[in-house]
Amino acid sequence: MRLVVLVAALAPLVAHADPESDSARAAARLAAGIRAHDARAVAAVFGPSLTNGGVWFPDAACAREFAEPTEITGKRTRMFARCLSKHRLQLSTRVSALRNGIVLTVEPGIELELRFHGERLRWIGHPLHASTGAIIPTLTAQAFEGLRTKGSTNVDAALTPKALGLAPNGSTSAWLQICLDARGSITRVDVHGAASGAISKALTSAVADWRFRPFEIRGAVVPVCSLSLLTYPASRAPAIEILPATTVPVAQTTIDFDDLDGLDLTSGFGPPPSTVQQTVTPLALERLRLTGTQQIEPDATTRGQMIGAGKLSVLASIKLCVNVRGRVASATLHKPSGFAAYDQKLLREIRQWTFKPYLISHNPVEVCTTTTFLVVPDPTMLSP
Repeated sequence: MRLVVLVAALAPLVAHADPESDSARAAARLAAGIRAHDARAVAAVFGPSLTNGGVWFPDAACAREFAEPTEITGKRTRMFARCLSKHRLQLSTRVSALRNGIVLTVEPGIELELRFHGERLRWIGHPLHASTGAIIPTLTAQAFEGLRTKGSTNVDAALTPKALGLAPNGSTSAWLQICLDARGSITRVDVHGAASGAISKALTSAVADWRFRPFEIRGAVVPVCSLSLLTYPASRAPAIEILPATTVPVAQTTIDFDDLDGLDLTSGFGPPPSTVQQTVTPLALERLRLTGTQQIEPDATTRGQMIGAGKLSVLASIKLCVNVRGRVASATLHKPSGFAAYDQKLLREIRQWTFKPYLISHNPVEVCTTTTFLVVPDPTMLSP
């Protein structure tokens, strides 16, 4: 893997990108625009569709306008560019696991992850941030450590190979997403990438004594999250940390709008007829949900089969289309999970989902998307 330092952009690190690639050059232009506080230069890097996966802004007006994850279109594109251009960049010390992804760090130590398609920015958000709910800033490792009053990321003294289920000379690592409330108290610890339930449990126990001060910005204390990579033994920790992969909703399109530079896509087009099927991002449809939930878990028997098959994670994706009344018109397997009972449960429950009609120019249209489900079978969740 090649790691590239873009000096003109205050050295954000680019992962999985050749320095001469379109994405790497676009990332450098975007960072340079933010550094210069040039909203026009920032907007020039935006793609025809841009998803705000949840960016926290210290500016009050920006925070109100972009208070929740959403797609950015129309006049709000310019507003979003102005808000981004108000940030001040800092050196980034971690890299993205996303294909064509980069990490940007802004004052006072907040991490943003970005994904490009060619030369255009398509998604921006905080690493591992949920696609719904309150936007909570994700701190860099350095900013998070600056709040620490007790504990250490070196957890060698709190762990043993036996507790981790390792051979005597074995090693392991996992990411912990740790969230603090406005008082600095830990409210949530989520483990990502642990090789087993025993490792997840042991690492969670190892941070039980961690204590922090509240995070304060501009005289106000705010809730925050951060990602800590714990490695046992600590001597095996990587020199450069690659963030855990963030699930990024990407719309399936039949036309690559990056190839249409120079065309005016804002005029000369009437509203699409209601019989035309549109493809949208999962996030765009999720915002219209009336009933149902994406938290569809396998039953105990199927979960046991997943564990018995040695699956650390199971992925399935479903293509669904919603009619002009907001009802699911069709749901089909796009990528089976490998467990027929779980696939059938997904299809049964998805077909009961309901949504508000999707509107384009005030006209309801039929839309389709592909939504992905991730199951992490955990032995500790099974009844003995």
